[in-house]
Amino acid sequence: MTKNTRLNEGLPIFVDHKTDVGPISKAPSDSWYVNCAFEADGKQLGFMWHQQTMKMGPISVNFAELLLLNATDNYSLSELAKPKPISIKKISENEVEVVSSIGSFSGSYRDGFDLQLQIQDGGVHVHLKPDTTLYNGTTGLLPLVGSDSHEFAYPNMSVTGAVTMNNETYELSDGTAWFDKQWVTTAPNRGEMNNAAWLWLGLPLNNKGTCSISLWDYYTSENRNAFATVVEENGMQETMPISVTYNNIWKSQKTGNSYPEIIDIRIDEIDLNLSLRTLIVDTEFYQEHAKLGGCQNLCGVTGTFRQHKISKYCVVEMINDLCGD
Repeated sequence: MTKNTRLNEGLPIFVDHKTDVGPISKAPSDSWYVNCAFEADGKQLGFMWHQQTMKMGPISVNFAELLLLNATDNYSLSELAKPKPISIKKISENEVEVVSSIGSFSGSYRDGFDLQLQIQDGGVHVHLKPDTTLYNGTTGLLPLVGSDSHEFAYPNMSVTGAVTMNNETYELSDGTAWFDKQWVTTAPNRGEMNNAAWLWLGLPLNNKGTCSISLWDYYTSENRNAFATVVEENGMQETMPISVTYNNIWKSQKTGNSYPEIIDIRIDEIDLNLSLRTLIVDTEFYQEHAKLGGCQNLCGVTGTFRQHKISKYCVVEMINDLCGD
């Protein structure tokens, strides 16, 4: 049989979303991330969980973080678990268990995932069921902070369960959540990491959650790369340039970093126009062990997608001095 008769597998994909949900052997950085924006009892709420292991030369960083967001009452709650206990296990080829002192993330693509987290003033106890898979950059491979970054997402997971904040329990029955798995094969460059800044957000675009974007506005000391990976309802994926404008910029007295209150996004290729407004006053964080600062905030999202109105909420990540010199 000649090579010309082999099965054509199309564009190479550099990740396997079913098996790579577990720990990646010898990866200098490996992380798991979930966010969710939802409404319950007339309040606009959200949460973000992130657990990561990272090595940069002699520096080893292990942490897990839970952030709870209440835009209606204008507050956030967070707790950082570091550096131990951290436990990450590949239970089987397709099943993972990620554990820290604040809780666990466990399960598989087939059966779904349980996210069970508890901090002093709140917690997350939900079941997450994946559907669509989005490959960052369409292949799952992009250069970031001086390293090859592998990343895939489940952008529209169904969510059931409950979230607690300040002794109040909020039930989730019809929300959606975003899961991200990211790792690198070479250690991030510390100098490039210090000079980097970025905006990232993941957002389902239609009511069914079957069309989604993963959006980056990424800065190095010399360059800017603003782009989005879009997964369409039929599963087709494409990466395209975007326009991002920042307004109502404020400067932190704590770190000197500058962040926007309003973010305007335009993607002509898919007829998308969005305006995002941050909803909670000053959610800035600074992680001394990683020398990393930023804001993660709940945003109101309005605009149009292919002439259909959009009105929803999402969690936005802004790292380092996004709007500075």
